[in-house]
Amino acid sequence: MRLSEQELRWAQKDVFNAANHFVSAGLRLQGTEYEQAYQRIYKALNALNRKLIKDINKI
Repeated sequence: MRLSEQELRWAQKDVFNAANHFVSAGLRLQGTEYEQAYQRIYKALNALNRKLIKDINKI
């Protein structure tokens, strides 16, 4: 399935907004048993955001 440029932009905006909220949770989780799980999700969100931006810029 191929997304339109607008759908890619909406998805990227949603990922960006989710990441902003997610960061505040990360501040609370620093130094806890949950920090490693948080870091995995944070890195995955960043990778997804970068890929979306890269694909948007190709269009």
